[in-house]
Amino acid sequence: MTQHDVPVHSLHTSFRDFLVDESRSGKFHVELPLGHQSLAIACLETMKSGLQFNICHLETSYLYNKDVPGLATSIKNTIPTHLSYSCQFWADHLQNISTHSRVLQAVNEFMNNRLLYWLEVLSLIGEVGTASSALAAVTEWSQVS
Repeated sequence: MTQHDVPVHSLHTSFRDFLVDESRSGKFHVELPLGHQSLAIACLETMKSGLQFNICHLETSYLYNKDVPGLATSIKNTIPTHLSYSCQFWADHLQNISTHSRVLQAVNEFMNNRLLYWLEVLSLIGEVGTASSALAAVTEWSQVS
């Protein structure tokens, strides 16, 4: 069965343990810092290409999200799962890696050009509460040398 809109989930933490132990996983080995770096960059690139002003094409910003007719359908049609994941977890991946010029450049681009669009998506998907911890993590990450 192939479902492109369902995220992959491991069933047990032993699978993660297997993947990070090179002696056990062999060619399937995952180097955690490199994995987090790849995921952080992929999340930032996804947000760069996917975030936009008024992503759900709302007619007014004067209504609470709960009062917008058809908003759930609009969110489903305009915010794909990979963009939703990226908006929620990019900073988690970021705080697990050291600073790197490519990542720094992507974070800088995000902060200068996508920050408000990111907040809009978080609001729409009901995850705006993650913004403060994400920004705190980015601040801490950027100060580590």
